[in-house]
Amino acid sequence: SERLKHMVEQSGIVVLASHTTSILQQNCNKLAWMRKGEIVAVGDPKDVSEAYAAEMRRHGQAGTMQKPSGEAEAAKARQAYIDDQVRQMDQAWFAQNFSEARRIAEELYARENVARAAYRLGTIHFYGRGAPINMAVALPYFRHPSLTDDAWSIYHQGLILADKSFPARDEAIAHNLIEIAMTKGVREAATTLQSLKVKQQALSA
Repeated sequence: SERLKHMVEQSGIVVLASHTTSILQQNCNKLAWMRKGEIVAVGDPKDVSEAYAAEMRRHGQAGTMQKPSGEAEAAKARQAYIDDQVRQMDQAWFAQNFSEARRIAEELYARENVARAAYRLGTIHFYGRGAPINMAVALPYFRHPSLTDDAWSIYHQGLILADKSFPARDEAIAHNLIEIAMTKGVREAATTLQSLKVKQQALSA
């Protein structure tokens, strides 16, 4: 983050290509969303990022009615399977059957690239339930493109970057991420923010 910040400050023009919208919003004053080599939208980074996130959430569903009936039925069956697996994954997690939750999450993520599975894998590595605690592994899962505006995903990114043991931490970014999560409804962030001592006055000291 420091290298990137320095490069932006020292350069006349910087072009970044990334799926991580938080990095783009932090460092860019204009964002272009590309799809298959064509520009979909250009403008304010926040506006374009939100449009991209909304498109990712709709991905796989928007064109269903235009498909032949066989394909539509297959897509419907696939979505029903994913929904059922996500339900079983979350049930296993809350029942503290972490090995089963991890097994389902890994399969859903590898085969279907399901955002909920990415988030669950992130929590597994973050909390060390079903896997060793490894924040460096957890962070990319929370940055799944479809989780770019998910409050809990943003919250966990903030906690990871604020943790003193995480080598790539950036406390200013961590603080901003936790603040964003709080505005999106993750009120528990307030307690953790205080316990991690990443308040604004601490960051500016």
